[in-house]
Amino acid sequence: EVKIKTLENIVEYLGLFPKSEIVKIDWYDIAKLWDNDRNRVIKHAEFLGKAIYLLGQTLFDFIKELSILTGLPADILSNASVGNRVEWLLIRYAKKLGELVPNKKEKEIESYKGGLVIEPKPGIHTDVYVLDFSSMYPSLMIKYNIGPDTLIQGECEDCYEAPEVGYRFRKDPPGIYKALLVQLIDERRKIKEELEKTKDEYIKRLLNEKQKAIKVMTNAFYGYMGWQGARWYSKEGAEAVTAWGRNTIMSAAKIAQEMGFNIIYGDTDSIFVHGDAKKVNELINKINRQRYQ
Repeated sequence: EVKIKTLENIVEYLGLFPKSEIVKIDWYDIAKLWDNDRNRVIKHAEFLGKAIYLLGQTLFDFIKELSILTGLPADILSNASVGNRVEWLLIRYAKKLGELVPNKKEKEIESYKGGLVIEPKPGIHTDVYVLDFSSMYPSLMIKYNIGPDTLIQGECEDCYEAPEVGYRFRKDPPGIYKALLVQLIDERRKIKEELEKTKDEYIKRLLNEKQKAIKVMTNAFYGYMGWQGARWYSKEGAEAVTAWGRNTIMSAAKIAQEMGFNIIYGDTDSIFVHGDAKKVNELINKINRQRYQ
């Protein structure tokens, strides 16, 4: 991750320029250096031109695919927050469904309990296996049909009830989050299948950027739902997702312990276990069977 997002840091992080070839000058020094060290200023200008060109080449296909997905022009997309990107995707989908788009409302910041963290066991550990739940939060949103339009207040005979928090979500019909997530995940699966079949390197690159764009968007849905600026905001939904997430991790840890594994660490969507290597696949299968019940 690039903490300070300057052009120099980004091109170095992406491997577009070795550190030795990056010519950095602060803007307020340019006038002074123009008189005292003009060649350095010229090299800096050349570096900027090359860096912007190479960065554009590297990111263009990804930005293009995000633009196609969200409907936002590339220049606006590049400056848009993740929440706004998700929102425009939802707006487009709502139109296809014939649903009204909720108005934006001012909301107070509401906190809620996040993901489970199992304190790490101090020391140096060997033979540690990481069990990571791929796309945990989007998967939970799909499995339990979580969203503001599926939240049921009061009694419900055919609902999913979130552990700890007790919020209920109707099982059918699917809400906007579930419907769109299912569509996106299915589309990404098809793209990845096509990616494996094609031999054309250019097509491969385009398909890869397309599936990456979909992955980035699907993983942002949970965060968007808990964002106070969201049109499809649901504090209850976001809280239910993390509650089911904690429940999933605790259940996985319990299964691991019952099979003789030691829990070394856990955080949100993964656990680190130590134990018999021959039992790891069996552990994964047991966790998956429980997860998809």
